[in-house]
Amino acid sequence: MPSFTRRSAPTTPAAPDGTHPSPSTSQPLLPTGIPSFDDLLSGGLPLGGTLLVLAPDTHSAWSRLVARYFLAIGLLTSCRNVVVGEPGLGRELVKGCMWVDERAQGGGSESEGEDVGATGEGKGGKKIAWRYEGMKKFKTTVGGSNPLNLTKTLPSSALHEAESSRQQVYIPLDDDEPGNQLRPGPSDRSWPVLASALNRLRGILDEVPRGDKLATRVVINELGSVDWGDVSAQGIHRFLHSLRSLLRTRPASALITLPAELARTPPRGWDGDRDSWVTSLAWSVDGCVELRGFGDSPNLAPLYRPLHGLLTLHSFPTNHSILPLSIKTSSLLGVSQSATSGSGGGGGSGAGENNLGFRAGRKRFEVETVHLGIEGGTGERRTEPVRDVAKAMGTGVAPRLGAGEGEGGVGNEGSCRTWLRARRRFG
Repeated sequence: MPSFTRRSAPTTPAAPDGTHPSPSTSQPLLPTGIPSFDDLLSGGLPLGGTLLVLAPDTHSAWSRLVARYFLAIGLLTSCRNVVVGEPGLGRELVKGCMWVDERAQGGGSESEGEDVGATGEGKGGKKIAWRYEGMKKFKTTVGGSNPLNLTKTLPSSALHEAESSRQQVYIPLDDDEPGNQLRPGPSDRSWPVLASALNRLRGILDEVPRGDKLATRVVINELGSVDWGDVSAQGIHRFLHSLRSLLRTRPASALITLPAELARTPPRGWDGDRDSWVTSLAWSVDGCVELRGFGDSPNLAPLYRPLHGLLTLHSFPTNHSILPLSIKTSSLLGVSQSATSGSGGGGGSGAGENNLGFRAGRKRFEVETVHLGIEGGTGERRTEPVRDVAKAMGTGVAPRLGAGEGEGGVGNEGSCRTWLRARRRFG
């Protein structure tokens, strides 16, 4: 018998190309193309997971923008992209994807008027106080540099090459798929179209050998729109559960978008209200994100400037874990160490304490935390302007305002405080 035993190499299969390991586990993740969005998902979308993006704003298409990021980063990282939907709309979705800027060097920030160099001078050449030179700039988002640029679109040559090599595949919507194994329900007339899309997707996923290191990105474009037929709530739930079980054992992930009408009002066959409809959708997928733009509510845009909408996370991906990893690893959610290590099982003021929003800049789309402005979230003065301040400063006598006027709102006491503050400021 030998005195030692040779240890064999680990038999763990290598992760597919285009993925990166999770910061907490060894599970491979697919990036969405938006670094700040990946922070909410604990690094990206897990393989075998499904993500639903809701955009109830009828005057914008934020879910389509996220889907284009998802497809564009897949083309850059040599992943296979599959778009399920009407072929013309699917190709138009891919054709409008953003692309990289070869001339760009470095990431940089898009903030205007806030870039301060090492010497403490801003863009206008103004020098800030010496005690603020060593402070870090206030940031409302996270994530590194993003190679995708909104000012650049996918070249036609790259799209033609991806389609000819079957890196980019389209699945049409029809019900003439032979060998349909999923039988329609008694009251669901549109299920043959949904079942045909699932069968075609299964065939494309089975084309890739089990040992091949190739990840697949699936985009379900506008599920429940007029192109899908008269889809009921039962059909949508059945499709989501079938898609979830189909991708669970394969190196693929899916991003699902719904039309704005279904994100605002429930479809046929649903007796509850919108909140119960969104909750049921969040339970049918691994992760559910809602991007509520300000297009339908223009009065909210000045209050949350420069944001273009608010973001709500209805469910977190929990693949191969009991609790969502985003609660521990996400910086945008604002989970403090005291909340995770304190008693009471977490929660309180820790988990998810930050309000989230999003905005689309000139070059990139970012998710940010929502903060009040310098004046408390309003651009108007909270008090009336002080009367005759210049005369009062010349005579040395505090102006006398009527009862209830001034900042204090208690007659002469408020007037004196206002006058003293004005004297310190101007004198």
